[in-house]
This record gives sequence, structure tokens and C-alpha cells, in this order.
Amino acid sequence: MITYKINVADKLKREIEQAIEDKVDEIVDGEQFTIIHNGMAILGTRSENIVEIEQIIEKVL
Repeated sequence: MITYKINVADKLKREIEQAIEDKVDEIVDGEQFTIIHNGMAILGTRSENIVEIEQIIEKVL
């Protein structure tokens, strides 16, 4: 299950879910993570079966 602390457009939610789905097993419970997707940094935390997206940085230099 993926939850969001921020407002995210539905299209972007689907993209994030697809990007995280492949990598979720690599994220340790309680660990913070960052995924780079389409030039954006997606920051979040995993807590048991819940992945919480905390911030999206739209421009990474």
C-alpha cells in the first residue's frame, strides 16, 4: 500500500506506484529511501507493508 503526505496528481501516482512496485522488496522496514524517476526525486519511508511518499523534488540538478 502506498500513501501520500502530499497532494499528487493521479497520473503521477500511477507512475510512482509502478516505479516503487519493482523496488519495494529492496527497501528495509523503517528505512527512508529516494527513487529517481523521470528527473524527479521521490522521497519516502517504508513502515511494514505501507510505503509513505513524503516529498517529491521536481528538479534535480
